[in-house]
Amino acid sequence: MAGLLTVYLVVVLPANYLFVRRVGSPTLFWVTAPAFAVAFTMISYLLGQGFQAGIRDQEIQLYRVGPDGIVSRVDLHGLVFPTRGDHQLSFGNDSLVAPSTIAYPDLSPFCLGCTFPAVSGASIEEHVMAGKSPTIAERGIVYGSVRVVSSASTGVGGLALAAHLTTINGRISGSIANTGKVPIAGLLVYTYYQGGYRSAVVAQGLAPGDAVQVDSVPTPIGDAAPNLPPGTRLTDGQIISLVADEAGRRNLSHRGQVAIVGFVKPVQSAMRVDRKAPGGEVLAAFGMPVDVEPPTGRLRAVPFPPQSAFPPAAAG
Repeated sequence: MAGLLTVYLVVVLPANYLFVRRVGSPTLFWVTAPAFAVAFTMISYLLGQGFQAGIRDQEIQLYRVGPDGIVSRVDLHGLVFPTRGDHQLSFGNDSLVAPSTIAYPDLSPFCLGCTFPAVSGASIEEHVMAGKSPTIAERGIVYGSVRVVSSASTGVGGLALAAHLTTINGRISGSIANTGKVPIAGLLVYTYYQGGYRSAVVAQGLAPGDAVQVDSVPTPIGDAAPNLPPGTRLTDGQIISLVADEAGRRNLSHRGQVAIVGFVKPVQSAMRVDRKAPGGEVLAAFGMPVDVEPPTGRLRAVPFPPQSAFPPAAAG
């Protein structure tokens, strides 16, 4: 856009002025200049529409695996809207939905009070609408608005892991086996030790039927995600690291506990904007709290059934 504006100001306008002078009608400049301005505006608008490529969705799927085979899945959607208007968001069979933009005000200054009608007269709203299938109404969307919404569901998990882990003076040792049919990528362990959260990479991946030996001293990761200024662009590696650390923290409930975190292939999102699937990217991670075992005596497996209503697979 900066290049296009430079061409307009440095080339088009002077060339237009020289042309009308050459043809002997300098007053014609007052007609051609506004015409070029309108044409420039329309071209800029069309280019913006093309670059935006419709509504974009940055989705994160977070699984929490329980010892009884119950898996909960929370989907977080960061939606970027390229045009003005009102929209309705649906979430398929997910039974619980929630508007979350109010929790991320720095992402969308247009929605600082989006849970309530705006006092300026323009209706800016974001709320759940009652009905057979829960939906979220988004009103007062302007160009570049970012809205954050979430949905949740539960089911029988397809991720099957067996873990034998113990901790001694901050060192985690033992084994983790993938006893299911779901490939896993980026396997990590997390714990809370000496007043802080810590993590260690266990394996780059774990195919079905494979196992890995664990013997690591986790390193500190901080008590919370870093406070990133709005507009910060992260690499894929940084995004994965932030999601893994957050999943690790959220799956630890007391000191000395261990959480296993990994990445799987996302399931097909059922979220729709006005009955259409938005484009975008999705990342899926799981967290599994594990009760550590005593360093001596009989070790106890932590089982997870292999069947799933929404089976995840390898990271993609």
